[in-house]
Amino acid sequence: MRFLIKTFLSTILAIIFVFPSVLAVDVPLTALVNETSYLLEGYTAPNSIVFISEGAIVGTTTSDATGFFSKLISPVIPGLHTVDIWSTDIDNVSTAVIQFNIFLIDKQEFDITHIYLPTTVSLNASPFIYSDTVSLFGYTKPGTNIKATLVGAATTFYFTTSGINGYYVFNIPAITLPTGDYSISTELILSGIIDNPTISNTITFHVDNNPPIITPFIPTQTPIPTPALICPYFYQRMCFFDEERLGYLNKKSQFLKFLDGFLKYWGQPVDNIYDINENGWVDEMDLSIVLFYWRGEQNEIVGYYSNLATASGDLLELPPLGLGYLINAFIVSSKCLCPSILLCELLLLLLCILLAYKKKRKDKNNEKKTK
Repeated sequence: MRFLIKTFLSTILAIIFVFPSVLAVDVPLTALVNETSYLLEGYTAPNSIVFISEGAIVGTTTSDATGFFSKLISPVIPGLHTVDIWSTDIDNVSTAVIQFNIFLIDKQEFDITHIYLPTTVSLNASPFIYSDTVSLFGYTKPGTNIKATLVGAATTFYFTTSGINGYYVFNIPAITLPTGDYSISTELILSGIIDNPTISNTITFHVDNNPPIITPFIPTQTPIPTPALICPYFYQRMCFFDEERLGYLNKKSQFLKFLDGFLKYWGQPVDNIYDINENGWVDEMDLSIVLFYWRGEQNEIVGYYSNLATASGDLLELPPLGLGYLINAFIVSSKCLCPSILLCELLLLLLCILLAYKKKRKDKNNEKKTK
C-alpha cells in the first residue's frame, strides 16, 4: 500500500514540475532503482553534440545519423532540478536552450523521452541590399517540416523540409523586402507527444533597398566638352577650334587657341582637346594635323613656329624661316600617320619660303631706293 501511494505521489509531482510541455507529457517512472536518476531522449540534427547542464555541464552525448540521442544522468540528489539541454551541429552552431524543472524521488528514474531540440540557425550576411538573397540555414532532425517566421513591417511565414542530413535553407530575395530591420526564427512542425517548445534562436538583420548613390566622376585633367553639332573632321577634336564647322581653319585666333594649349601640354601624356588624334599624348602629330587643315594666310602663323620649336626642345632659337626651320617642320610632319598631311605640309612650307623670300627681296629693294 505504501509503495502504491509513493508511486502515485511521484507521478503527480512529475506532472506538476516538468515543463515546458507543448502537446503532452509522457513521464514513465521506474521505481526502486539503485540510484536516483533521470533520462533525456529525443532528436536533434545528425552527428550533433548534446549538452546537459544544471548550472554546469553534467553530461554530454552525440546524436546518431537519424538525429536520435539518449543520455542517463545518474546518480543525482533527490529533489527539484533545473536542467538545460541544447546541441551544437557540425558547423558548431548551437540550438536554443530548452529548460526542464524536474522533481526527483529518491531511488527512482525520471524519464523525458520526447525531446525535439530546435533547429540551429545561421544567416549568410548582413546588411543586405536589393540585389542580395537573404539565406537562413541550419540543421535539425532529417525529414522535419520547418516554419520560418520573418518579422518586419509585417509578419511573413515560409515553409520547407530538412534533407536527409538534416540541412535546410530558406532563400528570400532581398528585393522583396522593404528597407528596414527584421528578425527571423524557425519552429518545427510536429505531431504527437512533444516535451518541449521547438522555437529556435532569433536572428536580426537589416535590408537597405534604397537606390545606390553613384558618386560622379571628377576628372583630374582638362575636361573634354562634347560638340553639339556634327563634326566634319576625321579627328573630331578639330571641331573645338573650328566653331563654325567649316572643315578647315582660316582665322589666326583659331590657330592661336590651339597653339597656346599645345605649348602648355607639349610632350605630356594627357587626354584633352589638344590631343587631336586621341593617342594619349600631346605631340608633333597633333600639330601636323592642325596645320593640314589651315587655310588662312601663311604669314599669320609662320612667326609662331620658332616659339614652338624652342618649346619642343628639338631645335633652339630657330628663325621663322630657313634650312633649320624646314628640317624641324619636316620632322614634325613625318610623324603624322596620314601621308596626305605630310604632302600638304611640304607644299605649305615651300609656299612659306617663297613668300618670305619675296618679302625679303622687296625689303632690300626698298632699302636701295631709300639710299
